[in-house]
Amino acid sequence: MILYQVNVTVKSIYVQEWQTWMCEHHIPDVMKTGCFLNVRMLELMDDTTNGNFVIEYVCKDSATLLHYRQEFSPALQAQHNEKFKDAATSFRKEFTIVFEA
Repeated sequence: MILYQVNVTVKSIYVQEWQTWMCEHHIPDVMKTGCFLNVRMLELMDDTTNGNFVIEYVCKDSATLLHYRQEFSPALQAQHNEKFKDAATSFRKEFTIVFEA
């Protein structure tokens, strides 16, 4: 299985709006692609300057992730960037899940 991790830093004045939009729109839209088995969003504790978040999506294999990145990701990222272009910055990482209990 593959973990697709998105790390996002959000300017403090936009955190509530961003978090609501992510939970009500963006993440459900990503999950509707059918490429991911589950998702969770984490917020860094003890950060007083900005909101730092990690969104972790799990998919069954690298072919599924590649399909998502080619077919769905560009439009979904464009929507996010249009809405929060100056409010949030992000980067992505991909991991192979070696062990899970």
